[in-house]
Amino acid sequence: MGNIVFLRDRVQGHPIAATPDILLDSFCNSRRQESDVFWLKENAELLNILECAGDIDKDCVDVFENFYEDIDRRLLFFRQYYRFYLSICMDLEDLGYPGIKSEKLAQWVLKENIVEAELSDLQRAEAHRLLKRRNLALDDMGLNDRLRAFTDCSAQFAIPNTKIAYELTHIVFYLSEYGRKDPQLPGAALVSLRHVGTLAYLDQNMDLLAEVCIALRYAGSTVPKLWEDTLAASMRRYRFIPGAFDGNHDDYHMYFVGAWWAMLAGRGGFEPTIPGGAMMIRAARTQGVMRTLSQVMFSNENFGRLPWSAARPRIMASLSPDDGELLRSAEQGSPHFERFFEAFARNGRVA
Repeated sequence: MGNIVFLRDRVQGHPIAATPDILLDSFCNSRRQESDVFWLKENAELLNILECAGDIDKDCVDVFENFYEDIDRRLLFFRQYYRFYLSICMDLEDLGYPGIKSEKLAQWVLKENIVEAELSDLQRAEAHRLLKRRNLALDDMGLNDRLRAFTDCSAQFAIPNTKIAYELTHIVFYLSEYGRKDPQLPGAALVSLRHVGTLAYLDQNMDLLAEVCIALRYAGSTVPKLWEDTLAASMRRYRFIPGAFDGNHDDYHMYFVGAWWAMLAGRGGFEPTIPGGAMMIRAARTQGVMRTLSQVMFSNENFGRLPWSAARPRIMASLSPDDGELLRSAEQGSPHFERFFEAFARNGRVA
């Protein structure tokens, strides 16, 4: 596999000017083929983060020249991926690529009623946000009200459910236009985000934890120091393995959102010394306590009937020292842990 490049400690406040040209070239030209839908996904995510986080050298996006010149035909034929194509095209232009295609592509999507094929409110919200970027509006038919109502169901977000957890963070991204406006969340939505953040911390899921911290910042809310310190530590432990990418999924997304969070928090950004090419990105994983805690709660039905103060010593006695320490840190560093535990315990009976 060749040499492995490790991240080292960096100065806090590392600017986005850590030029992402090597990273863009790697994801555009080396890891996947443009015909692969995961090429679209990875590059759309990278460009979106760069467009949200700040200015970059315009020359960095020149690697997409061939793709950009042919994007009209690609969208026409592969219209099922229209959100990827619109996002990439708009981000390239907004990052400085010399072109004006995105407005015409957006007008074509609107004329063809492609958004009407979306059944998911979340995907509709993304489409609406993309069209709005080029001053094209659709009647939301109560869409934003439904999204906010979804975020309001706080107790549901204290139960492990990765799908709705990511839907929650993305709703905040879209409603806030990626930090450009107040998302006008109901008060319970912030509780929902904190519940998801507590779950992510207990599971040591740095991908989800980063998204929660970004969403809280976009919502104008305080982010727990424990969570951000944990993310900062995780960003120093990535490995970049030259030439090792084999087409399977690696930890690129976790790295992307971690760098995105770091740029927003003024605590770093993309690593400027990566090897590039067909590199594989690997995170150093820490074992979480979520699975063990869930098993303990399910095996001891009475624990869920107790308030956290009474259940705590019994649960701790059932955990290993390492798991107990992780649970203690979550209790001390996560806001309103008692309220979280009440919903997480799932006390009661099914009639």
